[in-house]
Amino acid sequence: MLCPSTTDPALARQWLSWTAAGVEGLCLKRLEESYRGGVRSWRKYKVRVTTEAVIGAVTGSLAAPRTLLPGRYDRAGRLRYVGRSTTLSGAAGRAVADQLAPPRGAHPWTGWTFSAGWERRAPSMPSWCSRMS
Repeated sequence: MLCPSTTDPALARQWLSWTAAGVEGLCLKRLEESYRGGVRSWRKYKVRVTTEAVIGAVTGSLAAPRTLLPGRYDRAGRLRYVGRSTTLSGAAGRAVADQLAPPRGAHPWTGWTFSAGWERRAPSMPSWCSRMS
């Protein structure tokens, strides 16, 4: 797919606000430079959107998590699944493992099935995603 390009910094900054439409960031290159396979001279600027969340589950084990499955509380006080992290390196998994603990009491996600492709989600997910603040 062809992507728009510009030399106008104001327009590029405007594109960075399109994260809701799927824009992850910008690729930057010199005007005289063309794409050369295997050569990494272009730069990437990724938009980072942050928010607070609770680690509701992990893949792997608590001692060596591979990915984190965060949740946020909705207005009714229910912990809702909101996504997953990228795969953690061994060092990052060990670093976060010290901060993890098993749930106290019944876990709110008991009975959920998370498939490898993450395509199966709780039926209510789309409605509460849009209401999160």
